[in-house]
Amino acid sequence: MQPNTTVTLRFVEGSSDKQYSVTIQPSGDSFDVVAAWGRTGSTMQTAVKTATPVPLEKAQALANKLLDEKRRKGYTDAAGGAAYS
Repeated sequence: MQPNTTVTLRFVEGSSDKQYSVTIQPSGDSFDVVAAWGRTGSTMQTAVKTATPVPLEKAQALANKLLDEKRRKGYTDAAGGAAYS
């Protein structure tokens, strides 16, 4: 994941339709990892996942960890939120 890139995952099952996004944002010479989540079409909640800005490599590792956790819970990169085969 590169700086200023947002990866959005989606989970659709029954009446549940949720999104989870992660962005690596520049902060001076370092980077913050920002997550946003909520029901598709509603206002998303956001949180900075780094206590202080970190080097790019650490930001990328944290972003990948957060995305992997959601993928294990059934979130997918597919727009329809279809489960992985």
